[in-house]
Amino acid sequence: QRYEERLREVNSQDENTDGMKKKLHQKNIELDSLHQSYKKLSQVFQECEQNRKEKNEEFKQLKMQIAEQERMEENYHKSQQEAKELQILFNTAIATNKESVKSLENSVREREELLKREHASKKAIENDLVEIRLHNQALEDLLRSSE
Repeated sequence: QRYEERLREVNSQDENTDGMKKKLHQKNIELDSLHQSYKKLSQVFQECEQNRKEKNEEFKQLKMQIAEQERMEENYHKSQQEAKELQILFNTAIATNKESVKSLENSVREREELLKREHASKKAIENDLVEIRLHNQALEDLLRSSE
C-alpha cells in the first residue's frame, strides 16, 4: 500500500513535471515567436530610421533648391528693375541726343546762312573792287590823256 501511494505520488510528480515541461515548451515557443517579432520590428525600425535619414537629406536638398530658386527670383526682379532704369536712362539719352542733333542742325543752318551772307558780301566786295579798278583805270587814262 505504501508502495502504491509512493507510486501515485511519483506518477503525480511526473504528471506535474510533464505539465511543466509542456508549459515550458509552450513558453519557449512563445519566446521564439516574440524574438522573431522583435527581430522584424527591429528591422522595420532600422528601415524607418534609414528612410527618415534619406527623407531628411531630401528635405535639406529641397530647402537648398527653394533658397536657390528664391535667390534667382530676387536676382530676376533686380535685373528687371535695372532694365527698367536703364530703359529710362536710354530714352533720356535718346531724347537728349535728339535735342543735341536739332541744336546742331540749327547751328549748321545758321552757319550755312552766315557763309552765304559772307559769300554774298565777298562777291559784292569783289564787284566793288572791279568797279573801283575800272574807275581808277578810267581816271588814270583820263589823267594820261590830259597830260
